[in-house]
Formats: sequence, C-alpha cells, structure tokens
Amino acid sequence: MNRALYTVIGLGLLTIIILANVSSANSLPPSSATQPNIVFIRTDDQDFQTFFDKLPNGRPVMKNVRELIMRRGTYFDRSYVSFPLCCPSRATTLTGQYAHNHTVLSNGGSTGGYAKLNHTNTLPIWLGQAGYYTMHLGKYMNGYNVVLDPSGSYHAPPAGWNKWFTTFGNMHKYYNYSVYDGTNVVTYGSSASDYQTDVITRQAQDYLTQRPYENQPFFMQVDYLAPHEDLSMGNNPPPAAPRHQGLMSGSSLPMSPAFNEADVSDKAIFISYLPPLTSQDIAEVKNNYEHRMESLLAVDEGVGKILQTLRATGQYGNTIVVFTSDNGFMLGEHRKSGKFLAYESLRVPLIMSGPSIPKGKIVPELVMNVDLTPTFLEWASATPGLLQDGRSLVPLLTNPTGTTSWRSDILTENPLVNYYRGLRTYNVSTGREYLYTEYDYTNDGVVDEKELFALTPDSCRPVGDPYLLESQHANPCYSSLIQQFHNRVTYLKTCAGSTCT
Repeated sequence: MNRALYTVIGLGLLTIIILANVSSANSLPPSSATQPNIVFIRTDDQDFQTFFDKLPNGRPVMKNVRELIMRRGTYFDRSYVSFPLCCPSRATTLTGQYAHNHTVLSNGGSTGGYAKLNHTNTLPIWLGQAGYYTMHLGKYMNGYNVVLDPSGSYHAPPAGWNKWFTTFGNMHKYYNYSVYDGTNVVTYGSSASDYQTDVITRQAQDYLTQRPYENQPFFMQVDYLAPHEDLSMGNNPPPAAPRHQGLMSGSSLPMSPAFNEADVSDKAIFISYLPPLTSQDIAEVKNNYEHRMESLLAVDEGVGKILQTLRATGQYGNTIVVFTSDNGFMLGEHRKSGKFLAYESLRVPLIMSGPSIPKGKIVPELVMNVDLTPTFLEWASATPGLLQDGRSLVPLLTNPTGTTSWRSDILTENPLVNYYRGLRTYNVSTGREYLYTEYDYTNDGVVDEKELFALTPDSCRPVGDPYLLESQHANPCYSSLIQQFHNRVTYLKTCAGSTCT
C-alpha cells in the first residue's frame, strides 16, 4: 500500500481513566413534555461526495438517509468540521468548543485521545440535568479503553451516560472487536452476524423497543465505524457486510478536476512534495472507494431500521434525527488520500429531520460541528457547563433563508499534526467564498507558508476555483484580503465563547 494514499492514525492507547458513575434513570429531574427526543447518527471519515454517490445500478448508496431524513427535513449545504481528525472532532461535539479550548489536538499520546478530555463536564451530563435519558452506541473517542479496578469490576462509563454500548481498545475493526455495555465486556467474532455496523443497529433498535427511559425524553448517539479503514491487521479498506460485497464492482471512481492534480507547486509542503499518482496508486484509491461505499450500505440500512423502529414504537413524531460525519476524507484530490488537511476533508454531510425541522429546506450558511452542541442544548432546554464556541442552528432552521444574522467565516485548525490554522469563508449576500490557510511549522507564531483559494469569481479573478487548484497567496491583487484574513485567524485562534462567532 502506498503510504501517501492512506493516513494512519495512532490508536488503541491504553489509558487509566477515573470516571463518575452512570446516572440512574430514577435520579433524573422531571422533563418537559415539549422536549423532543434526539437521535444523533454519525459516521467515521465519510466525505461529503459519498452522500450523493450511487451504485452501478443507479441506486443511491445513502438511499434511506436521503429519502427518510434529507427529503423530509433540512440539508446544510456548507457543513464543515473545524479540525478534520476523529478525536478532536468528537471532543468538539462533546463540549461545543474548538480544539484550542477543549485541548484534544490529536488521536492519542499526551496531546489527544480519550484521556485528554475532561469527561466530568460534557454534553450528556448537561442533557441529563435537563431530564434526558442518554444512550451511546459504537465508537466514542480514540484511545477509550475499559479498566479493571482491584476488585475485578470494570470502571463505569464516562459520566452522564445512562446506557453504554461502546467499542474500546482497537475499536477500528469490523469483526473480532469488543464492546463494553457498562457492566460487562462482550466480544464478537467473525461471523456475518458479528459485523459491527449491524450489531450497533440491532442494539439501537433494542433500546428503542425496550424504552428504558420510560416517560423521559432521550438522547441516543449512534457512532458507526464505517467507512473508516479496518485496522485489525494494518490499515485496509473497510469490509462490506457480506450481503453488500461486490455491489460497487464496475463503478467509476469519481474524479474531480482536483484528482491527481497536475501541478501542486502552489500548495503547502504536505502536498507540493507528492509525486503524481501512478496507475497502481489510482487502482488502490478506486479499491478503497468501492469498499467505502459498500461499507456505507449497512449504515444506510441501519438508519432505515432505526427510523422504522421509532415509528413502530410510536416515538417518531417527537424525535429529531441528525446525520453527519466526524470529518471528511480525500480520495486522490491533490494527489492525497486521507484527512487532516484543510482541503476536501473539512466538508461533511449534515442533515436533520423531525418536529420543528422544515421539510425540503436547504441552508446555505457556513455551519460546523461546533454548532451541533448548542443546537442539541436548545432543543433540550439544557444549560451548558462550558462556554459554547458555536451557535445554535435553530435560527437557521426557523427563519427564512438569508434573513438570519450569521457568521461569514469559520476557524480551521490542526496546529500539532499539520501545523495550520485558517479560515473557510462565505458571504451570503455576495456569494463570495474563500479558503485561507496559514502554516507555522515550528509553532513559533511565524507564518511559514500560506494558501488562499478564491472559490468564486471576484474583482481579482473572473473565474472561481471551487476545486482548490491555484492558490492566490502570491497574487498582489489579494494582498489586502490576505492581511484581513491573517488578522482574523490571529483573533480566532484564541477565541472562546461568543468571541468565536
């Protein structure tokens, strides 16, 4: 496998964790009858484009998600993550904060992973204080592990979760993995019924059918592993469920103008040193693409089954469903595959449906994962225990398109792995859109490299560059705009709370 094609993330760090006990349903405060249930479904490493891809027979890969959520709800056309990496992104959703505030800056070690986050002041705790019964299923955070205390009992799950069905250790395996249910460890094998996506779906259906939350509103977070690589033995494309194997055979690899970009000399060093993809490289990218799509078919089926169970149990009418990914992914764009970088891997699908969610609405404004937490809190009438760097999406849902006073830029950051901070900008009034990135390779505050892409036409260029093919950082026509963006990045990189918007 060409190492340039896959970004391998350090995983499975054993940590000693000191955790509070799971709250019992009986200890929860009374809830309001108007509080909706919330089902938050998240995939792992799903790029934006795959949301619209199809099988060779023309069937959309994400057919259920598109028909049962998007067409019946709201689609966010410019949805991004601030930090395109698993653990920092997941920490952002748990806290409502940028990575520079929650301090999870990588997937493991002293700078990141599960152990880096303070788990005594997070979203499930705040929801529980508002009367919610909370349930987690699937992958939580990189580095999460279960620990036996001297008495032989496992430590409790993170504080705030009432139900816990979570993978741990080397969690990036579709077979032969283990799940901790809050009391016991359950190990799954290699039979078709052990396929992780299906196991997570069945458990979600069981919770919804058993209704352990009685008369309380619930928050269910379903974290599917797909389409993340399988790390059971090295890094390999994700396996499909047996029933879906081969369904993408004969498909064409999507190739935007950015695919295997001819000239990358305008890019930062992480890209500019890469040689063009060879025919073997392209074959590997295509193989990975096909496996990723096939692995998502079980996710799509799972979403359909969860929604079907909500209907069958009479809970659908009061349940908001949110679907997104922890980060995007690159498949040969700019000669690179993987995530981390401030290019295509920033963009993720985001859709939602349910009571109070407009049907058929498309939101053009810039939104990001840091906005999900305050949105959940507003729906739940809950109070955060931390300053919220994002904004609730409720005004964008309820107000007519273009009438909400909203941000025109978002911060992107990855200061330890790829040494960058930057902006993704979009002005609703003018339609102008830019991507600006600064690279500081020694973390000394001095900008070593920069990039500026004008995605839409402006006074300097009559033609836009939506595929990020030609950085304008050396174009004197953009000098004042670059200074403006630099000042904004300098401000946002230490922002907190309302100063981030």
